[in-house]
Amino acid sequence: MASAPPALRAPERRLIFALDVATPAEALSWVKRLHGAVHHYKIGLELFLAGGWDVVHAVAEASGPVFLDVKLLDIPATVVKALQVIARHADDVWLSNVHVFNNMALERRAGLDARLKIIVVPVLTSMSEADLRSSGVQMSLPDYMALQSQRAHDLGYDGVVASGHEAAALRRRFGPDFLIVCPGVRPAWAAVQGDDQSRVMTPAEAIRAGADYLVVGRPIRTHADPKGAALRIQEELAGALP
Repeated sequence: MASAPPALRAPERRLIFALDVATPAEALSWVKRLHGAVHHYKIGLELFLAGGWDVVHAVAEASGPVFLDVKLLDIPATVVKALQVIARHADDVWLSNVHVFNNMALERRAGLDARLKIIVVPVLTSMSEADLRSSGVQMSLPDYMALQSQRAHDLGYDGVVASGHEAAALRRRFGPDFLIVCPGVRPAWAAVQGDDQSRVMTPAEAIRAGADYLVVGRPIRTHADPKGAALRIQEELAGALP
């Protein structure tokens, strides 16, 4: 079985490649293709529904424990039971997430494997401030992120998903131990067609702002040389570290 991830801030471990593909075969092809350039992978809802725990196990066996990005949202009892299922796979999953509207304090995580880190999604990075207001939230996006991140912190979660634009304020507020995972990362040299992310930042900018992990998909997946693109991102984020 694959070993647990090394210490948080090892530079080469900060990049998470988003396996946003439709089949387990595609996912494993990408893991093989990016071997040596990527050490963490994200399995989202589409791939998990297509491949279930078999694909989680296969990716973890090839590369190490994964980020299972399923954004759980349900009544607390159901979310607890779902997290218990995920925690039973802690050899294969080191990070998972829940939606902000869960009202479950994580003292209820008794019995969950301590290796499983659980973070909150306060606002999808595809949402702009205009989107937030149209959904009925009459707060600025930074204020809303701060409010919901404080709530996640107080409920005992390990961190949040945030764009790089919110990372600096969250790092100042919550200190070094609160995980900040940033999707919507776009290198300046990457052209992404049909991009649905609205709050983007370069890898170096996100790391300097305080991100712990960067989730990158299309800038690597659509590049003519995906492994070269991943290595270039690794160099960029390593150069941004103190």
